[in-house]
Amino acid sequence: MSKSNTTATAGKAKPHRDFPLFRHATGRWCKKVKGRFHYFGKVADDPKGEAAIALWNEQKDDLLAGRTPRPKADGFTIRELCDRFMVSRRRKMDANELTAVRRRPTINYRN
Repeated sequence: MSKSNTTATAGKAKPHRDFPLFRHATGRWCKKVKGRFHYFGKVADDPKGEAAIALWNEQKDDLLAGRTPRPKADGFTIRELCDRFMVSRRRKMDANELTAVRRRPTINYRN
């Protein structure tokens, strides 16, 4: 006798047939990529999955390539901050407002 999954899948229907995400047992939109589950928000907050599919489309390329998607940040990254600092220092040097510091040669006493 075959087992029926009608009770287990009744509450897990997708919004439409071509929808790439499924409803996980934890109540979140989910997609399994390269053997790992990735979650895209709560089903209760987004019953039609519109925000979840937008997040999936944003992160899809990174996930399918095996990379961790970068979080969106409102501020600067450390790299951007360092680059801006170095550009400002280079401009001051070009305008002769700042001079390069010459370091003393280090003496090697091990010889």
